[in-house]
Amino acid sequence: MARAGAVAAAAAIALLLALVAPAVADVYMHNPRGSNDRNCERNVNRNNGNRMFDSQNNAKGGYACPRAVGGPDVTTPKMYYYAGSKLPIEWTAQHGCGTNPKEHCELVLQYACEDTLDPDGKFRFQEHVGAPRDGIPRGAEDDATDTIPADAESAVANTIETRRFGMHENIDFYDDCRTRRRNTGLFTADQNLRRNDARATRQNPNGNRNGLECPEERDYYPYWHPTPWRDIAVLVSHVDRCDFFRDNSQNVRAYGHCVEKEGDANVQQRLNQGTWYNNRNDCEAAGYTWQELHFGHPKFAAGSGSPAPDCQQGYFGRINHLGNAAGTNYDDPADAAKIPHNHNANRYVWTIPNTPNKNCVLRMRYNISTADYPAWDLDGNPAFNASHNGEVTKIQQDPYVQIGPEEDEFVSLALNTNQYGRTFQDRSYVFEIRADTRARALQESSTIYNLNVRGKRGNIVQTYPAVEYDFVPNDLNLAEGDMIHFQWTGSDYNPRRGCNNGEGGPPDPNTPSAGNDNSRADRSNLIEMTAMDMNFPRDITSAAALADKTMFVDENGLPDMDTVMQLAFLNQKEALAATGRRCLTEEELEAIQNHNQRENHPQNCAKINAAFTPYMDAGLKTMRKEGAFAYFSSRNNNFSNRDQTGRICVSKPGNAAACGPLDSPEARGIDNTGYVVSGDRLVALADDLLTEETVALNEKDNDSTGDGEREDCEEMAYDVATITAGAAGGPALAML
Repeated sequence: MARAGAVAAAAAIALLLALVAPAVADVYMHNPRGSNDRNCERNVNRNNGNRMFDSQNNAKGGYACPRAVGGPDVTTPKMYYYAGSKLPIEWTAQHGCGTNPKEHCELVLQYACEDTLDPDGKFRFQEHVGAPRDGIPRGAEDDATDTIPADAESAVANTIETRRFGMHENIDFYDDCRTRRRNTGLFTADQNLRRNDARATRQNPNGNRNGLECPEERDYYPYWHPTPWRDIAVLVSHVDRCDFFRDNSQNVRAYGHCVEKEGDANVQQRLNQGTWYNNRNDCEAAGYTWQELHFGHPKFAAGSGSPAPDCQQGYFGRINHLGNAAGTNYDDPADAAKIPHNHNANRYVWTIPNTPNKNCVLRMRYNISTADYPAWDLDGNPAFNASHNGEVTKIQQDPYVQIGPEEDEFVSLALNTNQYGRTFQDRSYVFEIRADTRARALQESSTIYNLNVRGKRGNIVQTYPAVEYDFVPNDLNLAEGDMIHFQWTGSDYNPRRGCNNGEGGPPDPNTPSAGNDNSRADRSNLIEMTAMDMNFPRDITSAAALADKTMFVDENGLPDMDTVMQLAFLNQKEALAATGRRCLTEEELEAIQNHNQRENHPQNCAKINAAFTPYMDAGLKTMRKEGAFAYFSSRNNNFSNRDQTGRICVSKPGNAAACGPLDSPEARGIDNTGYVVSGDRLVALADDLLTEETVALNEKDNDSTGDGEREDCEEMAYDVATITAGAAGGPALAML
C-alpha cells in the first residue's frame, strides 16, 4: 500500500501482544508495585482484567491498591521519588530474555504523568486528578474495579462515582484510536482482523477494550502516532536494533495525526467507519492538514523534554521461570558498585528524571518473539509486513507438519498465530516525581538512593506470582554523605493470611473485636541487627547501647535515636496518642487469651498494628557512619518462612574495604544482651510433658480462589491421621 514505507516500517517491531486467551504467567512488576490491573479487591485473583490495560498476565498476579481500607475519607499518601534519585525497577518475566538463545525479546520501560495524560486539565476536577488516577472506592466494601465507560462524562473526576474508575490514557486518546484506520501494512499471519480501526491487531483481532488503552499502540513499539508515554529504556536481545529504537522514540521525534475539519461530512463518515486517515500522504491528498507533535499536544511543540531512551542488552533469564536474573541493567554504570546485583530479580536502576509532577505512572511491556519468521533484517530494521499475510503465510494456526515419507507421519503443533510474537504488560500505581530542593552543592556531592519494600502478605505459594516481602534494594554500598530515602507502602486489601503466612494486623475492619480473624494488612519496619545471618535485633534500647554501632548518626556522630525509633516503631505511639489511645503493654497483650486477637489487636505496637496505613516515609537520611550494617523487619522476618533483611555499607573515599562481608556472630558473640525474655516462655513445665503418641496438625491447602482464610491457625488445621485412601480424591479436611 502507499503508506507501507512510513507506517509498515514500524509494523514488524514485534511488540505483538496476545488476544484474550488466558496466559499462564508472564511479566510482573514488583518495585514499584505493579497492579496487573488490580485495584482494591481482596481476592486471590483480580476481579477485572479489562480495567485499565491489557496485561495478558495470570489473574493471580499483581498487588492490591496501596491504601488503607475505606472510601474517599480514608487517605493514604502515595509514593514519591526525588528527581535525580536512584530507583531500582524490579520485575520477574516467565519466558526469559536477554541472551537466552531460545527466543528474541524486548522489554520497554515508559512513564507518563498528568502533563501528557491530561495536558489541558480537561478531566481534572478541582483537586481531583483526571489522569492518571487509580480509582478510589466509594466505601470500605467497594473494590472500585469496574472498567471506565468509554464516554467523556465518566472520564471527568467530578463525582465519587466517576472517581471510582481508574484512567491512564484518556477518552480523547481512545476516540482517536477507534476512529483512525488501523495500519494495514502490518504482518497479521492468518488472523482475521474484524475492525477497520486501530483497535484490531494480530494479537487482539476483535479489538476488545481494556480501559482506554489503544490496542495498536499497545502491541507495537515505537508507535507511529502520538502517545502520552515517555520512553525510559529498551532492553533487547540484539543490540543492533538499538539505533532503530532510539531514532524512532517519541522522545526525539514527533509523530503526526490528520487534523479534522468541523462540519465536514467526510470527516464524520470516516470517523464513524473507523477509517480516518492514518498517514501524511492520504491525509494531505484528501485536503486535510497533517500535524506532527510530541505527545500529540501543542504544548510540546518545542520538544518532548526527554532524551532518547537508554538501550542495552538485557540479562539472561530462564524460560518457564519467575525468578532471578543474571544481572542488573543501569542507566548510570557507576551505580553497579552502589547497587550490586547479588542474584536478584530482573532490575533496571532508573535515575528519576527532572520532570516534577505529582501524578505519574510507570509502564512495562515485555515482548517475546520467535525466529520462525524474519521480523528483522540483518541491518536491525523491521522486515516482515502485510505481503506475508493470509494464505501465503508460513505461520498458520495449529498446523499439521509432515515429518516422514508416509501419509500418517505428521505431527500437530500448538501454534497460536495471534501469539507468535507476543507482548505482556504491567503498570504501577500512581506516584509523584518530586523536585530535589537540596542546595546545589549537596546535589552535586550526594546521591539519593530509594530504599523500598516489595511483596505482599502470604507465604511463597500464596503470593505467587507476586513475591513475599523483601527490601529493594537489599544491598547498598554507599559513599559517606550519600542519602537514603526510606519509604515503602503496601495494601490493606490482601487475602486473609495468618499462622506463619502473615504476621500482625490491623484487622479488617480495624477494630479489636475483628482481631480473631486473620488479617490482610501489609506493614514493614526496619531494625538493625549485628550480622546478616542473624534474626534478632541489635540492642537499640539507648544511645549508649548504640554508640559506635549504628548506621544512623547525627552531625556530631552520635546515635540518631529519633531515626532509629521511627524506623522501628513507625511513630505508632504518636499516632495513637492523637486519638486518645496508647500501645498495649506486654502484660495487657498476654492477658488476651485468643492468639489471633492478641496478634492482630489494633493497639499491638509490637506487631506494628497501630500504623494506620501501609505507607511509611522516614524521609531522607544522610549516611555518615562508615561500616557495614545489617537490618531486618521484626514484623515480617520469620526464619525458615520468609526473609526480610538487608545490608547497607558506607565507606569513605578510597576505603572500599569497609564494605567487605559482615562477619558471623559466631566469631564475636551475639549482641542481644539488652533484651530480657521471660523465663516462663523458655522452660517446659513438668506437668506439660507428653506420654502418648501425637500427630502434627497441618494447615489447609493454599487457596487459589476466594479472599483467603478467615479462621485462625487452630481452626485451619486438620489431623493427617484422618485422611484415608478413599478420600484422597477430594478435600478430606477433618476440621478441629
